[in-house]
Amino acid sequence: MNEALESVLDKHQRRELSDMELDAIQQPITFEEALPADLAAALKLLMEPYPSDPLCSTLIFAAAMSGVLKLGTGINHRTKVMPANLYVCPVARTGTTKSSVFDELVEFPLALVKAEVARVNAEALEKHLNLPRATRPKRPPMELLCVTSDITPEALVAHFVRQAKDNRPLLLAKDEASEYFERMVLDMKQGRGSSMGLFLECFDGKGRTKSTRGDGVMSYPASKLSFVACIQPEILTEMMGTTDYAGKWSRLLTPVMPTRLLKLEDSDLSEAEGQEYDEARQLLRELALELYELDPQVYELTAEARAHVNAWFRPYLQKAIDPTTPQIMQSMFNKGMAHALRIAVVLHVFHTKGKVLKVPLERIQMATRMVDACFAGTIRMRRGNAGANKLLQHIQTTTLKAKRPMTWQEIKGKGDDEIRSLAAQDFNDLVPVMVEMGVGEQGLRKRSITYMGTKELAA
Repeated sequence: MNEALESVLDKHQRRELSDMELDAIQQPITFEEALPADLAAALKLLMEPYPSDPLCSTLIFAAAMSGVLKLGTGINHRTKVMPANLYVCPVARTGTTKSSVFDELVEFPLALVKAEVARVNAEALEKHLNLPRATRPKRPPMELLCVTSDITPEALVAHFVRQAKDNRPLLLAKDEASEYFERMVLDMKQGRGSSMGLFLECFDGKGRTKSTRGDGVMSYPASKLSFVACIQPEILTEMMGTTDYAGKWSRLLTPVMPTRLLKLEDSDLSEAEGQEYDEARQLLRELALELYELDPQVYELTAEARAHVNAWFRPYLQKAIDPTTPQIMQSMFNKGMAHALRIAVVLHVFHTKGKVLKVPLERIQMATRMVDACFAGTIRMRRGNAGANKLLQHIQTTTLKAKRPMTWQEIKGKGDDEIRSLAAQDFNDLVPVMVEMGVGEQGLRKRSITYMGTKELAA
């Protein structure tokens, strides 16, 4: 391949980033900034061997802990209350030890909560069995769950009815999210769509009344579901496609887990080091149980925090209504406020254990930085999906068909959402290379570079 073309292709993969993206990259999140000191130290120690960075680790743990906060826990922006649940789907390539990360941040911390739920279920069953047979209901009481990796829409509705009785939450946690979303697609193809509908509704904590043949009317006033699962970047971009009219993907925060080598130690784990790990895991377990037992409350923003999140969100709203912004990005940007507030309230509960109702400025600042970083990672992931070779082919095919010089605005208007998401600078860099390759001619229209293909690209 021509060296100049290789240079452009390489630059395309590294591409210039917007100010928002650069800010997110140049100000990496640290555990110490986001979390109280003891929790920061515990997560830092437990994540030290793994490639997961503080952004991914904190969001995975926050999503898991949002899944133990009771139904009714929320945050009020000013006139709208949002539930304190999170949908987090870290993007991680295969072989990045995501299962180990999930064990430390989701599975192990829920041990005491699971034990408490098992105790409650055992007491309810014993009470049921002790009733006289004449008055005992035929069915034993439905068991309460705190976490599940697999649940049908019908079972989920039944559980929401159960959880509403004592304001309990539910966490849906999976190592790999693709199976869940593939099942959702299959459900839609079969003409049902109940899986998708519940996923969308539960993000907003909505209730539902449903009539069934077997169970009669099933009703719950509100729901409390959190979601955390990993997915591979190639699978995610393929599933997402180019549009998100239902808003399924916009409800997911997708922090990109860095690809780094594992930190491998040759020496045996000392007794002191083992004790440190045990204490860190115990801290997470005790925190999860404390949050599970916390009374539900609606937290409020301070005036300074509200002013910050409003000023931060306005540019995203402007991008969302810009017709040149790809639709799937419009959908994502529109959910920026919802994500920031939910992160903020979970971080606030970490710091205050529910003792302070006002969410301060520093908490919302951290939340908006996290959303910026997640959005930046998603944008870079989707841009890289188009590829410079695809851009080159599109420019050549479009101008050959038009048989005239064309500007970037004209050329990208003929492309798909991936092509339209690219910057004019990519086109400007590629045109001189294509001219050097002898396949087209460069021109100028007012201040805009034009290009016209003159022959087909070599196979």
